[in-house]
Amino acid sequence: GDSGSVLVCNGVAVGIQSTMIPHPDYPATFTKIADHVDFIDGVLKIPVE
Repeated sequence: GDSGSVLVCNGVAVGIQSTMIPHPDYPATFTKIADHVDFIDGVLKIPVE
C-alpha cells in the first residue's frame, strides 16, 4: 500500500501517511512528524532538525 508516504510542504517533510482507503470519500490521514521528533531522535541516535 501507500502507507508511509511522506507529506512535504515547501521542501520539508511534515507528515507520514498513516492510513489510506482507496475511495474518493475517504481522505488519507497523516501523522505530524514534529510531534514525534524526540522519539525519532532517540531511535536514530542522531539529532533531527
